[in-house]
Amino acid sequence: MRMLFASDLHRGITESFHVINTLRVSTAVLTDVVQKEVGAGATDRVLEALHSVPDGVSGQNLRAFTSKPAHERDSLLAEIWLFNIFGRYEAWTDSLPLETSDRGCHFPSRGSGANSGSAGFNETFDGLTTVHSLSTAFASSIVHDYRYLGSRIDDALIVYRLFKECRNSLTHSGGRAGERVEQWGVSASTCAADLYVGHGGILADLPILTKGDRVVLNLEQVRAFVALLTRIAFTIDTILLTSSIGHSEILYRWQKNLGSRPIPVRMATLRRGAWIGSRLQPLDIPVPDQSSDLIPYLEESGLIKVIQN
Repeated sequence: MRMLFASDLHRGITESFHVINTLRVSTAVLTDVVQKEVGAGATDRVLEALHSVPDGVSGQNLRAFTSKPAHERDSLLAEIWLFNIFGRYEAWTDSLPLETSDRGCHFPSRGSGANSGSAGFNETFDGLTTVHSLSTAFASSIVHDYRYLGSRIDDALIVYRLFKECRNSLTHSGGRAGERVEQWGVSASTCAADLYVGHGGILADLPILTKGDRVVLNLEQVRAFVALLTRIAFTIDTILLTSSIGHSEILYRWQKNLGSRPIPVRMATLRRGAWIGSRLQPLDIPVPDQSSDLIPYLEESGLIKVIQN
């Protein structure tokens, strides 16, 4: 199922997967080649000539990176990916039409864990007004989607806090874990380890650190985090979708592109399903698995006028 507010974020995350995996392969190939060249006596100038490096890149750069052990190269790419993903997610949450998205999208609910003493997810999203016809139309599609976290959203946000504090330590503390990294790590290992799944559905190792430890992440750890972050975004999106906020956004996109007057359409056409999808998908509006479930909402919202056969 598409997402109403998070489709651009999802596309950006998917693109980051492609970029990082390509970098992982290309750096491994480059390392093998450069190490052989250096072993044969190539100087920095020779490396520059052999690889047609762009302006600003030197043979010294190639030598320095490719001389690192594989796990160090892996860690550097993981750090780059982590920073990129947090930048994308934070930009997305800032764009949401919520005054308290800085809390609800970044912190678990108050009392949900040992470190959850402030307002968070529930305090932000429980107050939204649900649109019954939207909720009914999408209920089955949402709960059967593997990305939907349901009651586990707070557990997932605890893992999010752990990685957020790892990112903060890398940025502000010289790469050393602070007390919050240690605290969120304990909470995550206690209640959310089963949500932290890596490639092939295998549980990944959470970064459990004590204060003062150097924060070193690998690509598999960041990959598992990115997969979980996608589920967090999807869960948030479903709540917004079925609320008055989602209703307003759907009305805006429909009326901007299809006009403000109800579109007359026969019930038999609607029940076949293709008509609804052909109108909503170009607008990046989600369609439930059974598109006909959306008929009552479209009709009561004045977007269509149903003509009985």
